[in-house]
Parts: sequence; C-alpha cells; structure tokens
Amino acid sequence: MVSRPSWSRMMRVAMIIVLCLLASCFVAFFTFCQISSHDLTITSMGRMELRIEQYIREHGVLPERIEDIPALSNRDAEFNLNTDAWGRDIMYSKVDLDRARLTSWGADGKPGGRGENEDIVRVHDYWDELHRAEKLGTD
Repeated sequence: MVSRPSWSRMMRVAMIIVLCLLASCFVAFFTFCQISSHDLTITSMGRMELRIEQYIREHGVLPERIEDIPALSNRDAEFNLNTDAWGRDIMYSKVDLDRARLTSWGADGKPGGRGENEDIVRVHDYWDELHRAEKLGTD
C-alpha cells in the first residue's frame, strides 16, 4: 500500500517552490532592469542643469566655468557631482549668452564612437531663466 504524503510535507514542498520562484524573479529583475550608463550620465547632466539655473538666479548670467556651478546645500554629495557614469568630468561650455553645452565622451572617453562609446551632448537654452532673473533684478 502506497502512503499518501502528509499535509505538512506538501506545504513544505509548496513553500520551497514559491521561494524558488521569488528568488528567480529577484535575480531576473536585477539582471535585466539595470539603469544604463548613458541614462545615469543624462541624469547627472540634468542635475547640473538645475545647479546652473540656481547660479543664474543668484548672478543673472550663465557661469563662465564649470567650477562656478554651485553645489546645492540641500542635496547630497552625489547630486552635486560634475561627473559622468564612467567617473570622468562632464565638460561645460557656453554656446552663447543664453545657451550652455554639457558633454560626456561616453565609455571610451574619446570624441565620437558608437553604442556605449557614443558622445552624450546636451545643449540647454536658459533664455527663460535669464530673463526671469533679469526681471527679478529690476523689481
């Protein structure tokens, strides 16, 4: 006569199966849902743009150099970095009186390239911020 498995044994097997499924979901999430270095660099550039806007509110003009971009005291140190996802400095340059360019040369750190080595360039127009600061200065 074949004995039937006990209820507690069936529950243990079910719990092991559930735990294995959860573990595989956890591994899949962290394997396939990583943030790319390109996206991390875009985030760093966005943070720098916010800090440039703060400089404009305080001084009424674009900063001349990257060193002039202020750290925001109400943010953590990572927010105030001027580096890309590969740990290299993001380059800052004024295009004209109201536009600035932020540049990362990608994973290889050299101009040009494709894929992860592709340059990341953002040109931001600060016309609105500059004219808002100008109006505040005259009021």
